[in-house]
Amino acid sequence: MTLKMQFNDLVQKMDDLMLMDVGEDEFIECILSSMSIKKKFDEKKEELQGLKKTLVKKKKEVGGLKSKLKTQRYIQFDFL
Repeated sequence: MTLKMQFNDLVQKMDDLMLMDVGEDEFIECILSSMSIKKKFDEKKEELQGLKKTLVKKKKEVGGLKSKLKTQRYIQFDFL
């Protein structure tokens, strides 16, 4: 192997190492991004569970109000 070939080989290896370094940085960014997405997902999941609980309570309230309304309508018709 000539000196020029060895030099070219060394340059190629350095370029490969730089590409690996860039790839490693991108991989780390990807991991950090996915961790952030996971955290946001967990927060939204908790928020959704809270909203579901609120919805159940509101449905019960609406059911109670409907029942009261029906009762009041029957009372009004009884007086007529």
